[in-house]
Amino acid sequence: MGKSHGEMVSFLDGGGAEPLRKGQPANDKTSKQYFLISHLYTFFASLLHCSKQGNPGFDAYNGHSSMYKVHKFMGLNHAQVSYFIQQVGLAAQSFGMERADVDSIAASLNMVFNVRCAPPAVVIPAQGPQLQSICIDGSCPMASGAMCEMYTGEANASSSSSSSMGASNSGNGTGVQSRSGSVVPSSSDSPDGSRKSAASTTDRSASVAAAAVAFGFVALML
Repeated sequence: MGKSHGEMVSFLDGGGAEPLRKGQPANDKTSKQYFLISHLYTFFASLLHCSKQGNPGFDAYNGHSSMYKVHKFMGLNHAQVSYFIQQVGLAAQSFGMERADVDSIAASLNMVFNVRCAPPAVVIPAQGPQLQSICIDGSCPMASGAMCEMYTGEANASSSSSSSMGASNSGNGTGVQSRSGSVVPSSSDSPDGSRKSAASTTDRSASVAAAAVAFGFVALML
C-alpha cells in the first residue's frame, strides 16, 4: 500500500487458524493477523451499516478506503475472488444466516469487488466514493461503466488468469452499487416468497458476516 511494488506479508503470525476457530482474531493484539482480522470485522460491520458499531468494544472502520489500492499487487483473478466470497457465504450459512441474506450480500460483494475497472463506489459511507475493484486480472468481468484508466495496476493483471481454483458465483440476491450510494443489499427474498427490508436484519447479518469472513479466512488457510 503506497509503494510501487508488492511485498510478501505473513498474516499467520498470530496463531493462524487456531484462534479464529475460537472466535478470536489472533492470540495477541500486536500481530499482523490481529490487525487484519479486526479490520475485517469493522469493515464488514460498516459495509452492512451495523447500528451497534461505535459502541464500546466495537470501533468504526478506520482502515484504508480503497480496496483496489490494498490488493492491487496481488493480481487476483476471478476464480480467486469468487472462491473467497463463496467461503464467506458458506461460513455465514453455517452460523444460521438465511440463504436469501447470504445470496444478497454475496451479490453485492461480487458486484463491487469481483469486477474489473469499476468506477468509484461508496463502501464505507464516511469515506465516500473510492476505487474498489479487487479483481483486476483479465479473467475478471468488466464492470458497468468501467474506468480502466483509473486503475494503474491493471497492466499487471493478466498473469494469473489460468488459475484452476474452484469458484462459485454469488447467487441471485439483489444489491445496490453506485458512485454515491451504498453497496449494502437493498432487500432480500424470504423463504416464504415475501419481500423484507435488509435493515430489519442488518445487525444480525453484520455480526454473522463479520464472523463468516474470519472463518472464510480460515478456509483459505487450510
